[in-house]
Amino acid sequence: MNKTNRVLLIEKDELLADITALRLELLGFKVHCAQSIAAACVQVANEPRFALLLIDLEMEGDKSEGLSMIQKSVAAATGTPSPVLVLTGDVESVRQEIIARSGTEKCDFLPLPYNPFLLEQKISQLLGRPVPSAVRARNSESTGITENEAIAT
Repeated sequence: MNKTNRVLLIEKDELLADITALRLELLGFKVHCAQSIAAACVQVANEPRFALLLIDLEMEGDKSEGLSMIQKSVAAATGTPSPVLVLTGDVESVRQEIIARSGTEKCDFLPLPYNPFLLEQKISQLLGRPVPSAVRARNSESTGITENEAIAT
């Protein structure tokens, strides 16, 4: 399968993983989910190239495991490492450490709980391509909330 639409989502919270996977599927991605670092490592070993990695930094309550996953994914990649979007409730205290240890220049953070429009924006920035406009229009129509209103909340 073409790596340009494959995303690996590593999230321990089943509900958050389901919601995020649905959101990513609406954006046209094929989502591969893992609920543990071990499961994610198996997927990365079998198919190391993903367009994007979304990683819960605090898997099993240990930030070092999320960091370890980032490092393993980068080491397993051939060519350019996959961009990494780190999901965390503790953005400021870990930002510099993550960037320094991730091994990739394309690394960003998404604070939890996240805003769906911010998720789309960060993915677009990391991948260097726009999010499908039909999805944005559909989101605005269904919620009655504009993108700017959602980001402001």
